Amino acid sequence: MPTEAIRLFHTGQVFLDCPFPTPFARDSAQRREQTRRTFVRLIDEVGAQGAHLLLISGNLFDNEYATVGTADFLSAQFARIPAVQVVIAPGPHDAFVPGGLYACSLLPANVFVFETPTWAHFAVGGHPLSVYGWAYAGRDAEQFPFAAPLPPPPSPLQLVCGYAELGRQITHEQIEQLGACYTALSGSRNFRGFSRAGGCLYAESGVLESGSFDETGFGGANLVTLTPPAGEATARRLSLGRCRYESRVLDVSGLDSWQLLSGAISALIAAQGYGTETALHVQLEGTVPPGLCLPPQVPPEPFGVAALFLSDKTLPLAEQTRFARDMSIRGEVYRTLLPRIEAGTGRERERAAQSLKIAFSALDNRDIFQL
Repeated sequence: MPTEAIRLFHTGQVFLDCPFPTPFARDSAQRREQTRRTFVRLIDEVGAQGAHLLLISGNLFDNEYATVGTADFLSAQFARIPAVQVVIAPGPHDAFVPGGLYACSLLPANVFVFETPTWAHFAVGGHPLSVYGWAYAGRDAEQFPFAAPLPPPPSPLQLVCGYAELGRQITHEQIEQLGACYTALSGSRNFRGFSRAGGCLYAESGVLESGSFDETGFGGANLVTLTPPAGEATARRLSLGRCRYESRVLDVSGLDSWQLLSGAISALIAAQGYGTETALHVQLEGTVPPGLCLPPQVPPEPFGVAALFLSDKTLPLAEQTRFARDMSIRGEVYRTLLPRIEAGTGRERERAAQSLKIAFSALDNRDIFQL
């Protein structure tokens, strides 16, 4: 029996061919190409680390009927690591369906794909190791095999690989009952760390490359080492993504000009160490003068980030004494909307604040349609 450590990579949530809807087709194409480049980087790392196994726990591509170009791309990448066994558990996006990429046997000989929502296993040649898994049969099909124990093990060491979200579709207790050395899951798009159920290590893959503000931080993959004969598992996270999406809240109370606001945003970016690899969403909060409005679009280049999106959640409550005594139309509008801004429901406060900003912009002869 081989006694060398077994190294494996675990990834998922790759979403090749994702449409990435944006106002500009060029941006969508660039983001799809970035995802492919990150996948190439993963295959490079699998080879460089001398891995024996690559587990993909769902959503390798965005649609079960992947394009011919994606099939060719995957075949070429997997062919670069012929000595590495690739095991794929189709998820809801890349489900195993008749006529789909997986069913058409277009991938190289070193690739094994689970086909059914019930337990199946694959014995890894040359190692005392078997991988158990299941497949989605459609995007809305959620049939899981966890109620049944693993079939009798054909190998001393077992892994589990499949798409299921921790806490919702599979529990800590179920993972412990399965008893695998490592359980490779996907579900959440964010990597939430490694955990143990008894002596069983498990983790979700998170995304390989971040693509939205639901996927904060850099994407990556899990590198797991199994030490025979018991198969004790240790793991670490490898950051492989080249872009990240981050969201921050910034209190801008008391600032009364765009110059001061932009300075505060720049200071936030510098403090967090964000650069051209970061798409940043900043939610502005606090109390500001009623006449303070954000520009309709903010170019990211002066701030040194890839993209910058601002959400204006400020409340126009500064300078209350001044406007309480103002006998002009401006003061009347302020006094009318002030009670809703101060004591309304969340939605009422938001609408009243926006109405006040629009009214003051109109009185200042600014374009209200850009607010």
